[in-house]
Amino acid sequence: MHIGLPLETQTGETRDAATPGTIKKLIGQGHKFTVQSGAGINASVFDSAYEAAGVTIGSANDAFGAELILKVVASSDSELTMIKSGTVVVGIARAKVSGNR
Repeated sequence: MHIGLPLETQTGETRDAATPGTIKKLIGQGHKFTVQSGAGINASVFDSAYEAAGVTIGSANDAFGAELILKVVASSDSELTMIKSGTVVVGIARAKVSGNR
């Protein structure tokens, strides 16, 4: 399966949906991985770390063109236009908290 990891574009988001170590395990199971160039910058993970895990570094279109997309925050409207019909998107939903805590 082709898996894509695009850049997280939500302001203030510093996580990535997959680490180089996790990606290396998935590649070892026979999956192909495309990571958008710069996707790990906010998490202090550079393209070279992903490349060492065996990924292909590509564009946003390359990452969103995969069969399975891993995201932390839901895709924006502009990102949704890059996702093909039938693609599975897996992510973490962030709840909005209001009021004092």
